[in-house]
Amino acid sequence: LKCPKKKDISYKIFNQKKTWYENKNITLVGCSNWIANQAKKSNLSKHASIVSIPNPIDTMVYYPKNKEKMRKLFNFPENKKYILFGACKVTDERKGFVYLKEAGEILLREKILLKDELMIVVFGGNSNEVASMLPFQVFNVGYINNIEKMVSLYSAVDLFLIPSLEDNLPNTIMESMACGTPCVGFNIGGISEMIEHKKNGYVAEYKNATDLATGINWIVKEANYNQLSINARNKVEIEYNEGNIAKKYIELYKKVLIN
Repeated sequence: LKCPKKKDISYKIFNQKKTWYENKNITLVGCSNWIANQAKKSNLSKHASIVSIPNPIDTMVYYPKNKEKMRKLFNFPENKKYILFGACKVTDERKGFVYLKEAGEILLREKILLKDELMIVVFGGNSNEVASMLPFQVFNVGYINNIEKMVSLYSAVDLFLIPSLEDNLPNTIMESMACGTPCVGFNIGGISEMIEHKKNGYVAEYKNATDLATGINWIVKEANYNQLSINARNKVEIEYNEGNIAKKYIELYKKVLIN
């Protein structure tokens, strides 16, 4: 807390928690392998039983819709590739907008994608503030608080770009993949557990805008897109659907009760 005292309130709270945790049969659940491994390194929780069970998603709510129909629904211009970027607050530095901007500039400068080939679709809080900063044409849909509209948007685009600089197990990746839309993101947190490199998306080197641009181009121009889309949906149906996650928790509860 940057307090000049060696034993500030955070020190006291930590020791209180440590006292509570000691000699207790506690099982902690992390929603990604990454966060579970972080907990195992913590002086507070390293002696606890720690498992990883991901958050679930309702695959009956989030599902692929017809792309052409969804593009007409949003009045997207024809004959373009569409990248989706968004967050609760897109101007939050942790969401990595600067890397999206730089990747777009690389794609344009190197003539990997032409200006009229690509459109960046932006949603979320403060989306109007970043629209004018991007090198490609931008379609700003603003803040969305309707699930059905969000599902339609995921289905309308070619890929979801998540250049987050820190994240655990992003719901947006899960939602996008459930809608059959592959994702591109940095190798950070639990993102690489969700995106399987060149199988259902592209995992870029952390904070590397050039690799991010490579991933965008690979998905929209080089990859077998239909197979990527199928793989993305299958990943969610197998690993994140509510029924399978419920079974994992039931198994865990039984194990905890026995011990």
